[in-house]
Amino acid sequence: MTILFVVDVTSGPMPLDKEIAERLRASGKKVILVVNKADNTSSERDALEFHQMGFGKIHAVSCLHRLGIDSLMDDVLESIPKNTVSDGSENEPKPLRIAVLGRPNVGKSSIVNRILGEERVIVSDVPGTTRDAVDIQFTLRCGDEEVVAVLVDTAGLRKKSKIDEAVERYSMMRAEEALEKCDIVLFVIEATTRMSTSQDKTISRMIIDSGKGCIIVANKWDACTDIKRKELIAELHSSLPMMQYAPLVLVSATKGSNFGELFEAIAELRAQMSIKVSTSVLNKVITDAQKKNLPPVIASRAFRIYYGTMIGNCPPRFALFVNDPKLCAEHYRTYLENYFRKAFTFTGFPIRLILKPRRREELSDILQRKEQFKRAKRLAGRDKSFKPPRKEEEFPEDN
Repeated sequence: MTILFVVDVTSGPMPLDKEIAERLRASGKKVILVVNKADNTSSERDALEFHQMGFGKIHAVSCLHRLGIDSLMDDVLESIPKNTVSDGSENEPKPLRIAVLGRPNVGKSSIVNRILGEERVIVSDVPGTTRDAVDIQFTLRCGDEEVVAVLVDTAGLRKKSKIDEAVERYSMMRAEEALEKCDIVLFVIEATTRMSTSQDKTISRMIIDSGKGCIIVANKWDACTDIKRKELIAELHSSLPMMQYAPLVLVSATKGSNFGELFEAIAELRAQMSIKVSTSVLNKVITDAQKKNLPPVIASRAFRIYYGTMIGNCPPRFALFVNDPKLCAEHYRTYLENYFRKAFTFTGFPIRLILKPRRREELSDILQRKEQFKRAKRLAGRDKSFKPPRKEEEFPEDN
């Protein structure tokens, strides 16, 4: 264990500091002396007075201006023992990380408690009750399978112009970190507004840019008594036009209604995380897509896709080798994304198309080399099947 002993350079060594220092030396643990509020060179010189504490190296820092923090962190990390003993955890499946994101006071913590089936996080009508990202491990049932998962309850994401406290700024950073590390996002909005707010749209852009799988969870829908379910879903989806790919589930955290549909949506997104599309199937879909909707022609030049291949998942990423990426109009790119989504039943994940230029000459060279490889393989197969005659058969002896 390492102890950070923090003192104030502006007050100098105080009697209480010396008393604490004696107790820390008697503990036998490693102590790192941190002299705070060293904002300038004169303060750094004053920090030398703390050598009388007898702790050796002194870290003069300024937490306000983040001076000296890097060297302090290096010293702290060096004191942490490295775990060299393998506990077999590398063979264990990685838990499914689910982050709950949304603006303040939309019911994120209430939804977390409903998913867990118990009161694990504090729920309050006061916005900003949750100040940090809370990781909670639990077992999620996906069909007949039980999956180890981690549910991350985050602080409400405010507009940056309204963040005026260091704690709120830290909460924002932790929520963004949770988004970066998660597999699936539960994007919580309020159903009673019947449309997304400007902050909802800002959060949706963050989720789209991250490429994470997303489920829109419209909470408090039990209060929408004067509108039909399908109409409400259509209105909420139309207010988030860039997230048409994400399923929208209406729930009521206070009454616990419709959470079965939410669990089914999570299971479906988890299943899609392992989908792989073969190159042959993908190229058939590309051919069909071009036949049904001809590629655009710009300045008498037609956009052409020679072939494609899937290069990754989460989100699904496809590399398309084309004659010129600039010839692909934005509406045709959107058409291809939607066509791929329908053909491979992708839902909840944005589709990424990477257009790579390739000249026809290069393509013909690739096809020629492929044909040469096939010909050489056939010849090698014939050579293996050929058996030369035995010597006595080739030259029979005269009787």
